[in-house]
Amino acid sequence: MYYFNGNRSFLDEYNEKIAPKLINIDIMLKSDDYTLSVSKISKALDISNDEVFSIMGKLHLSNIDKRNFFSIMRNGSSNICKLFIRELNCNSPVFYKPEQIAYIYELDETCVCNAFSFLNLDEADEKLLPEIFSKIIVE
Repeated sequence: MYYFNGNRSFLDEYNEKIAPKLINIDIMLKSDDYTLSVSKISKALDISNDEVFSIMGKLHLSNIDKRNFFSIMRNGSSNICKLFIRELNCNSPVFYKPEQIAYIYELDETCVCNAFSFLNLDEADEKLLPEIFSKIIVE
């Protein structure tokens, strides 16, 4: 679960801690390299080289490419990997319910429901997430 100091919105924390990691992963996957290095994967996913090698062994992978990168991510132990797994567990919805957002981002469900209520929403697409996140104060 995310715990932060001070009266900050989850949007602040998302922009500082989650979005940059997702952007780095996106850039890495859009690069021209077909095979991805263990060190690049390790850095992008915030896991050790040893963990990457361990996952590769478990999955019987001799190298990592753009197609099997997400298999590594599904088996990683870092926060960004766990967020990805929770998103997959929700079937990557087009429209999110408050309980899904709370689960995926490890937020208090009541706070997420309050943000939805304040914004007069029953569900939200990804474009509305920043507005929802801005209404969630984290401590």
